[in-house]
Amino acid sequence: MGVVCGMARAGWRKAETATRLSDLVSVGLLMRVFPPDLVDEVIAECGRTEQRSRSLPARVMAYFAMGLALHSEGSYEDVLALMTDGLAWAESGPAGAVKLPSKSAIFQARDRLGAEPLKGLFDRVAQPLATQNTPGSWLAGRRLVAIDGTTLDVADTTVNDEFFGRPGVSKGERSAFPQARLVALAECGTHAIFDAEIGPCTTSELALSRLLVDRLEPGMVLLADRGFTGFALWQQAAATGADLIWRAKSNVTPRHLQTFDDGSWLGELRSKNRDLRSDHVIVRVVDYSIDDGRDTSTGPLRLFTTLVDPAEVTAIEIAAAYAQRWEIESVFDELKTHQRGSKMVLRSKSPALVLQEIWGHLCCHYAIRTLMFAAAIQAAVDPDRVSFVAALRITRRSLSRIADRTVADEYFAVSEKVEALYNQPRQLPPDAEGNEMLKLRKEMHQRMLGNGHCARPVELDCHFESICESCTYFVTTIEFRPTLQRQRDDAEAKGQTGRRKIFDGILARLDEQAS
Repeated sequence: MGVVCGMARAGWRKAETATRLSDLVSVGLLMRVFPPDLVDEVIAECGRTEQRSRSLPARVMAYFAMGLALHSEGSYEDVLALMTDGLAWAESGPAGAVKLPSKSAIFQARDRLGAEPLKGLFDRVAQPLATQNTPGSWLAGRRLVAIDGTTLDVADTTVNDEFFGRPGVSKGERSAFPQARLVALAECGTHAIFDAEIGPCTTSELALSRLLVDRLEPGMVLLADRGFTGFALWQQAAATGADLIWRAKSNVTPRHLQTFDDGSWLGELRSKNRDLRSDHVIVRVVDYSIDDGRDTSTGPLRLFTTLVDPAEVTAIEIAAAYAQRWEIESVFDELKTHQRGSKMVLRSKSPALVLQEIWGHLCCHYAIRTLMFAAAIQAAVDPDRVSFVAALRITRRSLSRIADRTVADEYFAVSEKVEALYNQPRQLPPDAEGNEMLKLRKEMHQRMLGNGHCARPVELDCHFESICESCTYFVTTIEFRPTLQRQRDDAEAKGQTGRRKIFDGILARLDEQAS
């Protein structure tokens, strides 16, 4: 029987731990996506490695910046407390307890770190996630990505006002808060932001996008709204080898060259519109309207694209692909409404720390999206169907759940051995089970938990069921097939589609292994 454990076993001792925060901090999912060795490497590249031992070293503060993004309403002390494992019991007895640094010490440590390491971490780790089977991610073998911009309110301080500026509002007044501008590239099928530029609100989206489009790659299709459509930016983006599908501005009319059977047509897009002496590029034009069942249709809409061969991609496929551009609007909603908090103002009072805070939010969002993508693969569903809010709650719990003494004891006991167990599934010797254990396995719900067995009958609902089964490291064998089949049938009877698909996948893998 294959066994994979995630809890402490009898006889294991709590690992030796020092009292420095660098040894005690644990940030669950964030540490999986941004490994400590990589964090140290990026910090060294940015010249932020400490010259002397500190209670809040740069590595801790890098994770702390991401923790602030997870708990935007929490105080410095609260967020740091959530991130530190076992501070109250690392040493036995009250005399050995570790005292959390003050708010002033945390602020100074944030200031020493700056924004560059967080940006460096994002640049090193963030990348598109979709596989060839991910829905909504591909067009004619090319990866669908979108570009768009948004703004974030920042703390109303003199230095923030001078650096970021404020947008104008009606009657010559200015907005209540300075604003930072964010322009990002996101993968449409997974909502993963994989590249971004940040600047003052006085810097236009087009100016920031010019920095981004140079980093496009062949095999991508960039979707963009009409605010980005201009000859210079189009030429710059197309030069990367990526394909483009951009909505056209109403005042831009290419010179007609050829009409295709599907109604699309080739045209010359010129730097000075109809001036035949100006530079030009060849584009395919797709005109269409959307009939959504209401009395009036939406349109006409016009798209420009570099996909000029109608035999490869039809006009209908191009119009349908452009609808995926709206996914980046949902990405910004996840980032601003759910992760940061609706109408929340970024807390940092200096431009460097504002940038650090925003890069921390981007790192945090990417980490959550990797969790959601993995869950979608396990459940064989579209990543769009996985709840961002639920994933955010799970990630927040991954920071705080170890604060409980019992869970923390188990965590420290297993921390040095769990990776080896993950990488080396073992067969349990037949003579290792006594008669009572054999009886228990036959009578009770047959699921090993590392520290015992779950005795819940299959038919009783459990909020935690399918967590283990959804894990990458879950291992089972054919002898458990009857129980897995009953779980699958119970899910179908209750109309629990996601749960049923999990067990369908497990059963299919078991049958494949047995054949």
